[in-house]
Amino acid sequence: MRNQIDDLKASRIILLIFFCGALLLSSIWNYSASADEKEIEESTSNQMKKYEKLDYDFSLMNEIMATGQLQNILLKPKDYEGAVVRIYGQMRSSVNTDTNERHFGIYIMDPPRCCALLGIEFNCCEGKVYPDDYPEENSMITATGIITLIEGGRRLSACLSDTVITWE
Repeated sequence: MRNQIDDLKASRIILLIFFCGALLLSSIWNYSASADEKEIEESTSNQMKKYEKLDYDFSLMNEIMATGQLQNILLKPKDYEGAVVRIYGQMRSSVNTDTNERHFGIYIMDPPRCCALLGIEFNCCEGKVYPDDYPEENSMITATGIITLIEGGRRLSACLSDTVITWE
């Protein structure tokens, strides 16, 4: 009787290990499949070929992880100067009334997409004209650019420069 109980426990453990392994493999396969799909989409876009190597891809992270990484960049911009970054978020713009210059930002949104968690300013590649070469305001976009330092008074901050944006 005792051997039967031990055999039953052993088979349950083996079954549990099998299901955990299958779940893990399934997660890895789904993650790599979605990453492969993103690479295929990007490889078809001539604009995206500009940045073949990314240092940080926030578009593959959930909102909390992406916000944490972006917060770190904004707090320690010197550590990330020159890094190529991709971010998925909502595009917003505003006009500086003193200079009549339009500024663009990309904001990581919370899961219901009602509130911006954190954002960073970006400058598109030269030759882009607003509104012709941009999506509608508040559209979800993917922005890929280089972290560049900006001096503002006593404070050093970061923005994405030479940015390529894509949207649906």
